[in-house]
Amino acid sequence: MHLVTLSAAPETPPPTYVPRALGTTLTELAGLFPVVYLTGPRQSGTTTLARNVLPGFRFIDLEEMLAREEALDDPRRFLRRIADGAEGVVLDEAQRA
Repeated sequence: MHLVTLSAAPETPPPTYVPRALGTTLTELAGLFPVVYLTGPRQSGTTTLARNVLPGFRFIDLEEMLAREEALDDPRRFLRRIADGAEGVVLDEAQRA
């Protein structure tokens, strides 16, 4: 299981995805390391990039109250649950937990 954390996310995704050179690098790093941290300012496309280059990964948005509360209440159980059966996991808005 690989984990990618994001620290900012656009509020509304663009209607079409424009491939970025960073996509190849992100894919390679996610295959090499158990954790990859991708950061950028709001509205910069970090979530869109991750969703497009890591389509098999499970996305968890920690801006959602229930997910954030579960992560804060019992981090180990939360990580075990979200990793179960997933190729990898993307924690969006990771700075919130």
